[in-house]
Amino acid sequence: LQRTGVRFFPFCLATGDIRVYLANRNHDTSTPNVKIQIGSLSSNQDPVQLLNQLKNWLNHFGVVVKRENVCRGDICADFKVPIEETGALNIDQLITRAVNTSIHTTNRKTTGIFIGKGDIAARIYNKQIEMIVKRDLEKLLFFNDQIWKTHPTEPVTRVEVQYRGQVLKQLFNGEDVSLETFMKALPGLWANFTQCWLRVSDSPVDRKNNNQAHSKISDFWQKVQKASSVVVAPMERIRKQLHINIPDLKKQVAGCLLTICAGLGHVHDDIQGMIETGQDLVKNVVYDLVNDPRFKQRHLSKQLSAIVSF
Repeated sequence: LQRTGVRFFPFCLATGDIRVYLANRNHDTSTPNVKIQIGSLSSNQDPVQLLNQLKNWLNHFGVVVKRENVCRGDICADFKVPIEETGALNIDQLITRAVNTSIHTTNRKTTGIFIGKGDIAARIYNKQIEMIVKRDLEKLLFFNDQIWKTHPTEPVTRVEVQYRGQVLKQLFNGEDVSLETFMKALPGLWANFTQCWLRVSDSPVDRKNNNQAHSKISDFWQKVQKASSVVVAPMERIRKQLHINIPDLKKQVAGCLLTICAGLGHVHDDIQGMIETGQDLVKNVVYDLVNDPRFKQRHLSKQLSAIVSF
């Protein structure tokens, strides 16, 4: 038992790469009381069976499971290919919906690339070097002897995606996701990642002419797409539509206008003066919006994602 847990979970029970985080709060709160983390070594067994064993163990101490939800899932595939030969280290060959990318180096040698951040992120990196640098000898021996059948000096490139938070909710229609449901959805999640969210082209992408959709996918990334033993269509990510309440927005605008007019010295019965001030403000704001180079994209995004009510 450790007295150093994570945020909201001050206590931690640890064995191997399994962590059971405990919180000292009531069960009717929105934040769970128990958080279970299963590491990569234990994930090579049956994670659902392992979770059931943990729940039975907790039940022995009077713990009743009222709700189960996967808050983060890491999916990966390993390839016996030097990362330098994958093309993934060349940002010009990446076709992705992510905004952020960063190169990772070890001893001045490029060993991986991080793509995206937040609720969905990917890593493509030299797994052997990562375990050696971290001095994680248990994992190094396990993966080389039991999984890869290789020597630690042989290159292994890992392609990994992390799903969490709102992205998980959007992929599963806003419902709680049990571990069993998540495991059954692995082929669809992998297809979503390797076909919709990230691809590696065979050569640098011609982005100026918007031809990235027609770029030839590299041989390596085609192997990545086929890593799942089951071929299925990509899971669809359904974003929650933004509800725009016009009356409430009018009240917000009225409050802002009242503050501005009072600050400019209008008296309470200067109706015509406040109307003219409001009209000038709206005209200037709209002109500023239209002159913004991102205006069209932002306007289209609002139109596609919004439900308006009056």
